[in-house]
Amino acid sequence: MTSTLVLALPDFSREFVVETDASGIGIGAVLQQGGHPIAYISKVLAPKHQALSVYERELFAILYAVKKWSHYLSGRHFIIKTDHQSLKYLLEQRLNTPLQHTWLAKLLGYDYEISYKRAYHSSPIGGHSGAQATAKRIASLMYWKGLWRQVRQFVRECQICQQNKAEHPAYPGLLQPLPMPRSVFTDITMDFIEGLPKSMGKEVMFVVVDRCTKYAHFMSLSHPYSAFVVAQAFLDNVFKLHGMPETIIHPVFHVSQLKKAIGVANCSTELPIAADDSEALTMQPSAIIERRMVRRGNKVVAQVLVHWTNTSPAEAT
Repeated sequence: MTSTLVLALPDFSREFVVETDASGIGIGAVLQQGGHPIAYISKVLAPKHQALSVYERELFAILYAVKKWSHYLSGRHFIIKTDHQSLKYLLEQRLNTPLQHTWLAKLLGYDYEISYKRAYHSSPIGGHSGAQATAKRIASLMYWKGLWRQVRQFVRECQICQQNKAEHPAYPGLLQPLPMPRSVFTDITMDFIEGLPKSMGKEVMFVVVDRCTKYAHFMSLSHPYSAFVVAQAFLDNVFKLHGMPETIIHPVFHVSQLKKAIGVANCSTELPIAADDSEALTMQPSAIIERRMVRRGNKVVAQVLVHWTNTSPAEAT
């Protein structure tokens, strides 16, 4: 029903099908035979009907359609299709309000069967395109005031999409070892040890470690400390003895500031490390042993098992 339609003439030797639906502001229905439409109706709901429950609005849509097409449906069996599953058991349910009793009484003179038609967008495999593509598709068939705004709002607030949408952030790879330092105190790490018992008015330890020899300098500081105090301690205790290093590794944020959820676990594994005296990698990919697709949450990712040169197949990663 997504192409331009031509209404068919009714064939009274065949069974009629009435499909109904209701929203917060209106109702609509289509009369058809064999999947081909015969007539359409729609109605804007009055404020008193807009305040009804979803169940009652769907029931009102059925009543309105049956009364509108009573000249087609009276005296013959027909099927009512609705996307509100509880209405399938309308004749077996307990009615809670006088309005429901009144509406059901108006349907008692008809020979009908209510069937549940699962909504097109009630599962992850059924769905819609983005807002622009969906609006263009609808506009090619019909138009109403506020079409683009309503489509954008529907796509943005679609619950099924939010529950099944897969995230595609660029996840970082696994941590790899840093290159070996070329000399003593050319590459260092710095960090702070806080929360120590106060001694001589100081409770913070500023630690500088050489990555090559693991030799460490420990400098005590008072809390709070400024960048100037840290720089002065570094110059007095490290720079005067070893000069300025080439690289410095130090924390620039607290781990609590990281995003609480960055996605599923990485599907890669750590590369085997094999280097010659010049620190050049001696192993290269030799062959792909296995390739498979696995599901991680709502996302499908690829996993590749690689065999490396100068290694056994058991060491493939």
